Amino acid sequence: MLTHLAVRDFAIVSELELELEPGMTVLTGETGAGKSILVDAVSLALGERGNAHMVRQDCARAEVSVTFDLSAQSHLQAYLEEQELEDGDAECILRRTLSKEGRTRAYVNGRTVPLALLRELGDQLIDIHGQHAHQSLLHAATQRQILDDWGNHGSLLASYRATWKALKALREKLSGIIPEGPDGDLEFLRYQASELESLALSAGETAELEVEFKRLNHAGELQLECNRVLEQLTGDEACASNWLQHSVSTLSRLESIDPDLSPVRKLLEDAGVLVEEAVSELQHHISHVEVDGARLQSIGNRLEHIHDLARKHKLSSDELHTVLPMLQAQISERENASAHIAELETKIAETEEKLLKSAATLRQQRQKTAKRLAQRLSQNIAQLGMAGGRFEIQVKALEVAGPSGADEIEFLVSANTGQAPQALARVASGGELSRISLAIQVIVASDNGVPSLIFDEVDVGIGGKVAEIVGARLRTLGKKRQVLCITHLPQVAAQAHAHLQVSKRQRKNETQTQLTVLQKKERVQEIARMLGGVEISPEAVAHAREMLGANE
Repeated sequence: MLTHLAVRDFAIVSELELELEPGMTVLTGETGAGKSILVDAVSLALGERGNAHMVRQDCARAEVSVTFDLSAQSHLQAYLEEQELEDGDAECILRRTLSKEGRTRAYVNGRTVPLALLRELGDQLIDIHGQHAHQSLLHAATQRQILDDWGNHGSLLASYRATWKALKALREKLSGIIPEGPDGDLEFLRYQASELESLALSAGETAELEVEFKRLNHAGELQLECNRVLEQLTGDEACASNWLQHSVSTLSRLESIDPDLSPVRKLLEDAGVLVEEAVSELQHHISHVEVDGARLQSIGNRLEHIHDLARKHKLSSDELHTVLPMLQAQISERENASAHIAELETKIAETEEKLLKSAATLRQQRQKTAKRLAQRLSQNIAQLGMAGGRFEIQVKALEVAGPSGADEIEFLVSANTGQAPQALARVASGGELSRISLAIQVIVASDNGVPSLIFDEVDVGIGGKVAEIVGARLRTLGKKRQVLCITHLPQVAAQAHAHLQVSKRQRKNETQTQLTVLQKKERVQEIARMLGGVEISPEAVAHAREMLGANE
């Protein structure tokens, strides 16, 4: 249940906090006061898309947080524990910030979360029914979604979609395996493979060949300079090795006078050992450096061949060795295409049969659900001022299956006795469509498991006795769920358990929205305002008091 709402710098709301109770709560106020802004704020906190225009003018960012009591929703507490988002009690706080640049951040119990997770959690906490729902009701996809949601077809639909996706993947794989060109394509692949097979290039070989080519190409220079270094190290009495020995001998003699020279003498001794090792390594290296013109030419030719093939395949020389296995795989796939095709065609046929069975099971369940939902809707629209009206939901099989099944779902209605049901768009007026939409929303809301429901002016286009029935339905629904209802109808407002008034005020040359919790006396005045005109008459006040008294 939603227990607290806090909004800051959102649209024309500077700062607002609201404590909410169980039951049915109505929000009323003049047109433009900001009632729907509060719904937009809650939607933002639940993960809906935000934009920079939602940030109040001259402010850096907007912030909305909503607090829920999950003591009656153990499954949601378990979900938060799985996501490591629990806060040690049954409270859950969703928070969303929106910068003036349009950037948003989402939090659950103070921890940053991806927007997708916020939406997933929000969908299980609040169900928002907007005032324009009747417009989308004309769309086939919306009608199918309503039927599936009300009938709890989620698992059947998920199973069907998994099979449909598997079939689609198999068909795409078959399309990719079937050779698209003439046999020359295969011959060209074989030619490319034969070039690389003749080359027999191994991983890392190019780098090794380049090092060897460079050494051979500079063999004379290497021998000359290395011998010169060797001469400087060991060649005569003035060489580095002799100087080091002489220095060590001198310092050894002087240590008896100054012991502090001992570390220097040890360093020079170590240097002498290193020089001897360097001389040995250098002599060994010189013995292996040879001028080999034939080997140099052979390596040069091989490197040129490698670079040519690498350019042909648009790769670096170091990557060329990876091409042959890929070509061989393509050749094998082409050569064995017939076997692959036959295997895939068998799998496709099996999956098609499985999809047909899954679609048939889904259709049977939809047909059963359609009868039950149509009966409920027929009863409801009659009570909402469409006496004699009748509702039907047709489930027709389609020739081609889609991702949501192989059915066409269509809502039909007869507004008057004796008339055959027809498509909503053909027979329902704007007012009738609003009532049908409201009937659907109340039924769907009452049967789902979401603890909090928001109705945003869904009662537009109705009045009189029908409005009173709508209010009674919402009040009854409020005994099971928390219901927040934005309304302009006094008949609806009078039946709420709690009443909030939304108004605008001018402050420092700017418009701000404020919220007031109305007590009984104030409720009488607000409902009288909704009943009357510019001025509130004593008759309107008396009528308002009577309406409230009837619901105490």
